[in-house]
Amino acid sequence: MTRLFQYYLFLCSTLLLSTDGFVNIKPQSATTATSSLNAFVDASLIQEMTNSRSAFGLYLFGSLGTAALGRSAIPVTIDRIKLNRALATEGESKESLGGSEMGYGYPGKVYENDVREVLDNPMSMQQIVMKYPIPGKIAGFLSYEAFAKANPNSNPTAVKAVWDAFSVGINTKVVSPISAQKQFDIFQGDMDQIATRLTYGKVIGISAFLILLAGLGVADGYAAYHGWKGWFPTWPGLNNFPFSFVSIDTGLLSIPKYYTWDMPTLSTPP
Repeated sequence: MTRLFQYYLFLCSTLLLSTDGFVNIKPQSATTATSSLNAFVDASLIQEMTNSRSAFGLYLFGSLGTAALGRSAIPVTIDRIKLNRALATEGESKESLGGSEMGYGYPGKVYENDVREVLDNPMSMQQIVMKYPIPGKIAGFLSYEAFAKANPNSNPTAVKAVWDAFSVGINTKVVSPISAQKQFDIFQGDMDQIATRLTYGKVIGISAFLILLAGLGVADGYAAYHGWKGWFPTWPGLNNFPFSFVSIDTGLLSIPKYYTWDMPTLSTPP
């Protein structure tokens, strides 16, 4: 449904690229709004409306593309937080093997010997992929679910920590078994590398997430701006901001009355 809605919005934006709007379908107030605008229209206003209507479709398309990725990353990030908390609760019911606390920053405590147990698993990453295929995951790639199944008796937070050290980013659901095996071999020789990789992954993930949100905000902002200048050119809502937003004449609720359906025309001098 989300994808269909995005395609619907894109279709609407494509139709709106016409500078004349829907000429043959006029709402009841369109003539009044356009006639009122014609009273003080000039060439620069027409040019601005024309450019904004064209740009609106492009920025709307860009915002939809960013939204498809950015807005999907938000629930994924929340789900990861929930998963880490659930694993911490599950880990409390299992006896820890002890050792030094690793301080990885998870809700549940992770101890050295628990991590070592995961690293002592004799199965290769390729063997895990072959033995534990997960429906819905890309065939031939290692998923967290498969890695967890390969370590059923280990501390779940320790398993998750090693997995997160394999994957870098905010929406990494699968990794190449080759790259995972390479990192796994490094971790077996130097457990301190797990903490290094986790820190690196957090920096990359948080930075990517913030950049994604910034891009989403910019694209949405430009789409809204050009929608305003293209179809509501006389709305003075940003004048005397923020008081203008709550004014009866210029507030958000007054926007519909400023809507201009057809492009205005220049008055011919007598």
